[in-house]
Amino acid sequence: MLYVVIIACEFAFWAVLFAGLFVRYGLRMPRLSTVVLLLTPLVDLVLLAVASWDLLSGGTANLAHSLAAIYLGYSLAYGKRHIGKLDRWFQARYARKRQQPVPVFQDMEKELPRSQRERRAWFRLLRMYLVLATLMGGAILLTGDPARTQALHAPLLIWTLIVLVDGVISFARRDEPAAPAGADRAGS
Repeated sequence: MLYVVIIACEFAFWAVLFAGLFVRYGLRMPRLSTVVLLLTPLVDLVLLAVASWDLLSGGTANLAHSLAAIYLGYSLAYGKRHIGKLDRWFQARYARKRQQPVPVFQDMEKELPRSQRERRAWFRLLRMYLVLATLMGGAILLTGDPARTQALHAPLLIWTLIVLVDGVISFARRDEPAAPAGADRAGS
């Protein structure tokens, strides 16, 4: 049943998001769109409540509980970023449709050196990990029955290793030094 709830929450998240942005740009009702967009965290709360209820009512953790924790971690770490990108896309689409000037958006992160971009990406991954680890660890502690939560141990270990390896790689990266001015004209 939890798999169905995860799929339904994913569908609901995107449906609420598209509806909110359509109301904002298609119907030109920014206040109502804000109310609709505020429903996106509610989707996460529904998933959290169902997964928690399942475990606390005597259920045994399985892959679905790990997926729920990963989903919630991803949603909290990357959701705002995805919403912002989609918001800019809707804004540009409706500007073109109404033959208005298309706003130019600058992705400030693209202008950063590669090492800084990778470190920022790692910190987003770390935020995701902290949420999913808190949820999985909390489930393990709250149920108080290692046999019922055994399925959460391996995914938690795997995600810990992923975050550690990605962190080492991200912080070990060094940008190539910029070429000195006029170096391209050497030998002329």
